[in-house]
Amino acid sequence: MLIELETELITLCEEVINILYELKEKELITEEEFNIHSKKKLNFIEKTTKIFTMQ
Repeated sequence: MLIELETELITLCEEVINILYELKEKELITEEEFNIHSKKKLNFIEKTTKIFTMQ
């Protein structure tokens, strides 16, 4: 159950990053905003993946 939740959270973060990229491409957010928000999501994915592989 926990593994499924982690997987869903990672997928959700990936989808958010894709949306952020689309917003950046349409110039609705700046490159800086994209980088800030994407970095947060990628850090979450990295931490979750480390925890996931340690279990």
